[in-house]
Amino acid sequence: SCARCFICRRENHVGENLPFENLSRLAPAIRNARTIDLTGWGECFIYPRFKDALRYIYSLNPRESLIQITTNGTLLTGEAAALLGRGLRTLIVSLNAATPETYDRDMKFGEFGSTLRHIREFMEALPVEDRGKVQLHFVAHTGNYLEIPDFVLLARDLGIRTVTIGQYLVDLREHVPYALLSVREE
Repeated sequence: SCARCFICRRENHVGENLPFENLSRLAPAIRNARTIDLTGWGECFIYPRFKDALRYIYSLNPRESLIQITTNGTLLTGEAAALLGRGLRTLIVSLNAATPETYDRDMKFGEFGSTLRHIREFMEALPVEDRGKVQLHFVAHTGNYLEIPDFVLLARDLGIRTVTIGQYLVDLREHVPYALLSVREE
């Protein structure tokens, strides 16, 4: 099983992964794209033929700074950094926690230390000039917003220069208490 943040609505998604064989139907768009975002419903690195899909995309469009990805970081490796290569435009790691306690509470099947090791391995394998393409993202809610200062320090420790913070957009009635409106005075 993969890690899954409690705010992910993956179970509401209806559909399947794009069959690899259908990727060729996108060839004209791939050839002319300036950016291809491989983010979707869930963790992109889980796609069974992710490497094949990336190689196919690069065979049609070898442009530098082409691929954008949002990931939870659990499957990042040095091999992934090499595979993305100069084609990486932006890699956003949505971590949403600065402590093991918060991460373990909010993630299902995740392990904070392991995820951080994977992020470090990825960062170390990236050429120095490409490390600025990685961002650490934080979805703030009432259960984690006090960790934002530590999250910024964590990003620095991981060698990530850009931190983005967004608020949790509540989409379930039972999650209304997680909305930052609940802590307006703070």
